[in-house]
Amino acid sequence: MSVYYVTATGDCPTANAVCHPLSYYTHSLAFNWPSNLTLVFLSGEYNMTATLGISHLAKAIIRGEDSALSMHSKPVIACNNNTTKAFDIFAIKELLIKGLKIDCLKLKFHAISNLTIFDVSTEGIQVGFDKDHVWYADWHITISRSVFTGVVELYTMRLFLLVSHTTVYGGKLYFFSTGDQGKITLTNVSVFDSFDCGIELYCGRYCVMNFNDITIDTCNAGLSVQYEYGSLYLTNVVITNGTQWAVYNHGYNSTTVLNNVTISNNRGGGMLLFNIYLIFRDHPSTIINNHSTTGGGGLKIVTQYSAIDGNTGAYFINNSAGTDGGAIYFAREVINTNLRCSFGRNFTPIFTGNSALLAGDDVYNGVYWNCTTMDEPQVAVSVKNDFNTIIACSDNPTLESFPKPISSHVTSDALGVCLCNINSDSLETNCRIRHYYQELYPGQLILVSLVTIGVCGGVSPAVLVIESEIIMFTINQKTDKTCDMFGYRTKQNSIYESVGKIKFKPQTARQAINNSSLIVYVTLLPCPHGLELSSPYGLELSSDGLCECNSVISSVSTVNCNIDLMPFPISKSSNSWLYYNTQYNCTVGYVNCPFDYCTSSAISFSLDDPDIQCANNRSGILCGACQQGLSLMLGSNKCGQCSNKYISLILPFIVAGIVFVAFLLVSNMTVSVGSINGLLFYANVMKLNESVNGISSIPVLSQFIAWLNLDLGIETCFFNGLDGYWKACLIVAENSNERTIDLTQEEIVGQAPLAVATQYFNIKLNELGPYSINYSRSGRQLLLGGSKGHIASFDWRSKNLGCEIQVLETTRDIHYLHNETMFAAAQKQFVYIYDRTGTELHRISKMMSVNKLGFLPYHFLLVSANEYGVLSYLDVSIGQFISRHYTKMGPLRALSSNPHNGVVTLGHHNGTVSMWTPNMSKPAVKMLCHRGRVSDIAIDREGRYMVTGGFDAKIRVWDIRQYKPVNCFPIASPPSSLDISQRGLLAFGYGSRCEIWKDVFSQSEPYTPYLKYRLSGQLHKLQFCPFEDCLGLGHSNGFTSIVVPGAGEANIDGLEVNPYQSKRQRQEWEVKALLEKIPADLIMLEPQNLTQVYTGPIEAENNAQGNDKVKKKKIVLKMKKRGRSTPGKLASRKQKILDRRARQLLKAKLRSTKAKGDQMKMEDKSILDRFKS
Repeated sequence: MSVYYVTATGDCPTANAVCHPLSYYTHSLAFNWPSNLTLVFLSGEYNMTATLGISHLAKAIIRGEDSALSMHSKPVIACNNNTTKAFDIFAIKELLIKGLKIDCLKLKFHAISNLTIFDVSTEGIQVGFDKDHVWYADWHITISRSVFTGVVELYTMRLFLLVSHTTVYGGKLYFFSTGDQGKITLTNVSVFDSFDCGIELYCGRYCVMNFNDITIDTCNAGLSVQYEYGSLYLTNVVITNGTQWAVYNHGYNSTTVLNNVTISNNRGGGMLLFNIYLIFRDHPSTIINNHSTTGGGGLKIVTQYSAIDGNTGAYFINNSAGTDGGAIYFAREVINTNLRCSFGRNFTPIFTGNSALLAGDDVYNGVYWNCTTMDEPQVAVSVKNDFNTIIACSDNPTLESFPKPISSHVTSDALGVCLCNINSDSLETNCRIRHYYQELYPGQLILVSLVTIGVCGGVSPAVLVIESEIIMFTINQKTDKTCDMFGYRTKQNSIYESVGKIKFKPQTARQAINNSSLIVYVTLLPCPHGLELSSPYGLELSSDGLCECNSVISSVSTVNCNIDLMPFPISKSSNSWLYYNTQYNCTVGYVNCPFDYCTSSAISFSLDDPDIQCANNRSGILCGACQQGLSLMLGSNKCGQCSNKYISLILPFIVAGIVFVAFLLVSNMTVSVGSINGLLFYANVMKLNESVNGISSIPVLSQFIAWLNLDLGIETCFFNGLDGYWKACLIVAENSNERTIDLTQEEIVGQAPLAVATQYFNIKLNELGPYSINYSRSGRQLLLGGSKGHIASFDWRSKNLGCEIQVLETTRDIHYLHNETMFAAAQKQFVYIYDRTGTELHRISKMMSVNKLGFLPYHFLLVSANEYGVLSYLDVSIGQFISRHYTKMGPLRALSSNPHNGVVTLGHHNGTVSMWTPNMSKPAVKMLCHRGRVSDIAIDREGRYMVTGGFDAKIRVWDIRQYKPVNCFPIASPPSSLDISQRGLLAFGYGSRCEIWKDVFSQSEPYTPYLKYRLSGQLHKLQFCPFEDCLGLGHSNGFTSIVVPGAGEANIDGLEVNPYQSKRQRQEWEVKALLEKIPADLIMLEPQNLTQVYTGPIEAENNAQGNDKVKKKKIVLKMKKRGRSTPGKLASRKQKILDRRARQLLKAKLRSTKAKGDQMKMEDKSILDRFKS
């Protein structure tokens, strides 16, 4: 091989060496090189004035002097400003450039089969002309231990490239290969501070690319790769601080493998993939702190043929997106066919702190259903076209390795609308309810907490489309990433139409999914008292109407009506008084209330409870009386608590009165003829009108008139029960009827024995209520169930805790089973059975969304009523469902069972009450009980009377033996719970009040409650304790037990229920109860019918008595046979036997008749025989 030397100083290695300055080679000997060339640049600096051209050689080596050990001691080739490139080399089979520092624009190479660049520092190189003029041959290129400050461009056919230990500053690596089956390997390559893409690669089909230990920092874009049917392996790669996509990967049916890859701090996004199968392998990769102005801050997959899998973790941390998909974004449908699922079963992502401006903080869109998995063997993941099934991804095999709950990490374009629990501290949706019922007044604002949901139950904001004819305006509104409250003003289009619906659906739903819309069925109630239906536009009554003040209410100044303030729609701030007379159905309004009886401050009230308008604890018409339990105070118009200790003052008043009258008579000062001319009469007139005449502003005169009216200026009373009449007349009478309503629990407990006093206690549970309660049949154990998942069972007498659990979901109702050893809880989705220690025994998945539970102890039947109107019977002794009844009457929120016959009674939203048995698919009885929804039902233990409470604010008592009303009385607000004690006391509650009434089963209307009690929270459920004089109250702040004298049954049947039974006795009782279990088929309205014998018609025996004829049986001929047993002969023989029996009977009858005739002839006598002696 020929060796040529280039000298910068004129010094040559030997005297015989071919050694010339650089200008000699660039001018004189251009293109006259030997076939095998070695060109050695001696140390020094060279000024390149012309391009060095080398071509058509077999092998060429261009290197620096061997003594050059560092970049600073290497030969330096500098180009002047007019020179565009230092080397122009082409048509060489094998080329090596080594150990040079070239400060020129570019090195250009073309048509070189094997190119090696080692330990070279230059601005850039160009291999080939451009991508439109590619040399059709294989290229083998090796670049190692080099530094570039510009662009490295390779335009080749099939490329076999190895780049190692190379750094690029301010430029990029650009590889363009059109050939197939190429192989590109980059190892220990770094690219910094590029205004373009750090590494850009285009390869043909079936290329294999291995990138190991790559760093791309502070480049406009990171890595851009385009290929088909190839594989890209990224190992120990760091791409950071970019302004565009860190990885742009465009392929077709291609694979990209990430192994310990870090993509961070890129302001244009992390990875953008087209038709790529992305695999995370071996060591976890991290995609952190990337932001995209569109979707997919960490990873964006555009085309539908891409998917993600792996065998290791993938960390997505603090990535953000300007639209959707903070970590991962798929521009694909949620449900498709013949496509691969978006994720493989082994993909394990870890999401932390990702965010999206619109929806999908972690994952947005993707294919999850009706697709096939990536791994082998492929598994088809199919699903029904139902909304609740599509959004439930807990059983999806492709999401097994995702963090839970999946709904917090995966969503898509909005598929449907769900209700939202606004009382929850976190976002809690309820998508199982696809329709529900609500009762409103015309013009009342309906408030619905809604959220739009994507796949897997993730929240996805969208525009709501509202379809309804009963709301004022149907302007579409947009949901948010959290629960939003949407309000719509209802209207009544016609006085004859009071039912309508509101349908909510997302505008962006691109796929038709069953049950994706939420429907609210609205029943418009008649306007409350004092309001009437009118039109907001002044149209006829049959037009759009709202509930507004009627003419009487409107005529009173400072009185306004607002139906949204129900149950107190009327507000006023004047000294007026309003009242509704139920007898004449009219509204009464007084502009000026007498005296200071009415309050003048701003209040809101309902005409059903006009006492709110009264001041000073007064009540009644025009506030002329005191509230129940209060007395009128002398010296003022106030009412207050009073005792009988002041009765002793009456005697001095009587004596003083007699002396005063005697003084008037003696002094001739009577009203009719006295000298004071009716001073007392005028004093009373002035007193009655002091609010008008201003006497109260003159203290001396006002006090004198008060003394004349026996008002001594001291607010007191003489006895308990003093009212205006007694105050005026000062008549004392003994009150023989004790007013128990005035008794407080403290007073009752103070006079009661210690065993009874301990029954009054309060358990404060402020954070987990409201609480449902249930006493065991023996009255020994108490079960509490908070709506936020807190359940406890304990002995309420000794306060010994049996169990206490937190189920971490909504609990709607609880109930003991046959005894306190097991209880049932109606939780958010299903009904669960627990034992006395709180251990879960069963999950009854067929009882879904249950609102109420009941238990029939003699039949061992657990009864449930759910949100979808389904009544279910479960035999807990054998674990089988007896029956399921679809009532088709809306959600069931009121349930009670008849202890006498086991019939289950349900209350419905339309005011009806239905009675059901397990063996009838339709209600046995249906009764219209209220004008509004039935809130609760109670039945006495004898099964004779039923008490119902409704949203019309009335309590109705029914005789269910005759299905006739017994009693009805209004209350201040619809009751939330009812119960009847063993001794016939009725307890009900509304708001924070609880009332106990006696004698409600009599025909006369009750006048006053037996007891009253006010709670610290809102009442949810109440129940009398069996065999005890106490009432349990479950409310929003916990549980309260109060003493109710005379409530419990004192005589205990120990064979039926024994509160004091031992463990052995309980076990024996359970065996006996199971042996005596009544079958469910025997449940009926009239159980006494079981003891009656059927006495229907029976065919009389043919005994040949009288004129009865022998009935011949119809003979059915069988198939013909031979011999004596042929059908004809058999029939003939049978007929002969019947005829013979008939003849014998007939002959016996004739003989009997003949014998009777002969006897009569023998006994005939003459008329004259009576005269014989």
